[in-house]
Amino acid sequence: LNVISETPDKLCELKGITPQKAAAISNEFRRMYGVREVVAWMAKFGLSAQMAVTAYRAFGPATVEALKKNPYMLCGEPLNLKFSQVDGIAAQLQVGQGSDLRIAAGLLYALRHNANNGHTCLPRAKLLDSTAKFLRVEPASIEAGLDELLSTEDLRTRTYQNIEYIYLPDLLSSEEDIT
Repeated sequence: LNVISETPDKLCELKGITPQKAAAISNEFRRMYGVREVVAWMAKFGLSAQMAVTAYRAFGPATVEALKKNPYMLCGEPLNLKFSQVDGIAAQLQVGQGSDLRIAAGLLYALRHNANNGHTCLPRAKLLDSTAKFLRVEPASIEAGLDELLSTEDLRTRTYQNIEYIYLPDLLSSEEDIT
């Protein structure tokens, strides 16, 4: 079962198993047993079985691998866990305080938090300053992370009266639809 789950390419050593068949077997196995794996993995961090099922529905059979690579996905939809809780999980997974993943997640979290307080955007300077303080990371690192999120369009920007404002894409789209 470990071979099927973790190294399906070894199945190709069996007569009649092509790489495509090996991948299909592994994918089906993961689909059938994936929820159990996610429940067990998330339980190590004190997360409930219901949260694991929700994560599995959102991220699919590769949920554990995806969360190991980027535990900060737990801060976003559909779980929306608190940043401090996810930051603890990330620390256990050896994600560094200054990692690009943490900085990006901190910026997104700051904007989501402010959106919950009724703000569709934040001035760039305020977002950089508040996120740097929140994450206890140098402002230059935060600015580099913000520029990366803007380049990938995970965040958007608009300038009004010579002030640059940073938006989550869905909130900018909603605001533009209203005007």
